[in-house]
This record gives sequence, C-alpha cells and structure tokens, in this order.
Amino acid sequence: MVMTITGENKDQIEFSYPYRMLISGSSGSGKTFFAEKILSRPDLFEKRIEKIIYFYPSFLDKRPVKWDTSLDIPISYRRGLPKKEDIIDLKSHTTLVIDDNYDKAINCSFIDHFFRVMSRKKVINVILITQNNFMAGRYGRNIRNSCNFTVLMRNSVDERINRRVANQMGLLKAFKTASEMTKHETYPYIFIDQTPLGYKSDCRLFVDIFSSVQKVICNNGEVQRIIRDDKFQKYFAITERGRKFEATRIGVYEPRSGGERPRFKSLSYQYFLLADLKPCNSKTKNELLKN
Repeated sequence: MVMTITGENKDQIEFSYPYRMLISGSSGSGKTFFAEKILSRPDLFEKRIEKIIYFYPSFLDKRPVKWDTSLDIPISYRRGLPKKEDIIDLKSHTTLVIDDNYDKAINCSFIDHFFRVMSRKKVINVILITQNNFMAGRYGRNIRNSCNFTVLMRNSVDERINRRVANQMGLLKAFKTASEMTKHETYPYIFIDQTPLGYKSDCRLFVDIFSSVQKVICNNGEVQRIIRDDKFQKYFAITERGRKFEATRIGVYEPRSGGERPRFKSLSYQYFLLADLKPCNSKTKNELLKN
C-alpha cells in the first residue's frame, strides 16, 4: 500500500521583524515567562535582537525578573514607561519590554507614537504585557491595532476577553479549536500572526511555536504542522505542484555503489505545512514530530 500525504509549501517560517507584541492573560498565567522564552529564541524571527530594556512598575522596590542570568543578550532594567529620551538614541535591534504598565502606556501619547511610527522606522521591537486587552485608555485601540503579534494566555477571570480578540480578527473557529486542544495544559498560549506575511496564509494562529515542529490552526479550524524539508525527505519523495505538494512514502532503498542513498532534486521550499499525518505509521509519525 502506497502511503501518500498532501500539503502546502511554506517558503518562510521565521516571523516578521521588527515586532510589536501584545501579551495578555490573567495574573499567574505565564505572561512574563512567555516573554522571556520568546526573547531566548531569536531564531524564530527574520532578524536577531541585540539588546533588551525591561521596564517595570515604579512602585516596585526590586525588579521582578532576573533575565540577565538566563538570557544571553545584554539587558538593562528601568522603572516606569519609556520616555522620548530613552528611545531617541537607541540602536536598531533593541527590544523594549513594558511589563505591568499597560494602564499608563495606553494613555501616553509618546507610547502611541512609538507603536504607530517609531518601532518600524527605527527597527526597535516592543513587548507590552497586560491582564486585559480592552482596558480603557485614550490610545488603547491605536496601540492594539499597531501590534503585529498578539499572544493570548489563559484568562481564568473572564474567558470572553480572548474570545472577543479572536472574533475581531476573524479567527473564532481557529480559536475554538485551539482552546479545546490546550485546555489541559498548565500554561497554554495562542500566538497570532497579524503581519502581511501571516495574512498570506490561512493559517496564522499557533498553539506551539517553540518546538521544531510547530502547530498552527487554519481559519477553518483545521490543525496543521510545519515540518522542515530535511526531516521530511528522510521518509517521503516529494512532488511539487505550485504551492501544493504530494509526498509518497519512500520504500526500502537499494543503496548505490559506495552505500549512498538516492538524492532528490533541490526543492523550491524549505518547509512543509501538513494537514494530515494519518497515512503515516506510528514510527514515522513519531520521528517526524519529535523535537
């Protein structure tokens, strides 16, 4: 029996850069931990960051994180919100993290301008952390609309908030699938790509971006996986048809002289978006999906 899988070619897996990211969720949902984890994985984005500045509330006597001991990127800590003088001389590829200052940020005209204009032009990233996306503030909507990535952590106080965010983005069906998939996880997250690159695909809501095989959910609620071609070609011969492909399970090889296995022609894409792994036997599936 011939084992065949169909899927979609994906020409880029790295997320767009610079990024303006909003992370939200109830207290203790893992927001700050997620921010640290994404900063530890610069390979997920098109370019790499070179410096981090972490802003925390002025009322705290001590900084709430010790990222200088866990991250390999130079980091400094400051109280309050970024000011114009903090930003104007910053070098490109710096990332600002604004933690627990959302109420002040959405009422600050400079932060609004930074999100709308300066981040992109100066190539400076920003991560804004909050418990409530829809907290009232003069510039709240501007700032939310200027974000190109949204991360939804569990909101155990008001589950309607995350649902409302997904619904506004036209991702309600994908959100429902994601919520069901992750309901037994301790610190689940939903990572939404709002960039033009993300909108090129019907699949932009992720429930796993850190594994070597990412999990993404399409607008219609279908779960797909992104697998590198070098791993995939170990088991399948691939025929491309535009952005679609068909992969046939490779049988037992008759080695060439010298013991080399047959080579395939170079492919147009480095990653494959797979909707269905049911044709794979358990051994092949486990090998494809392992980190």
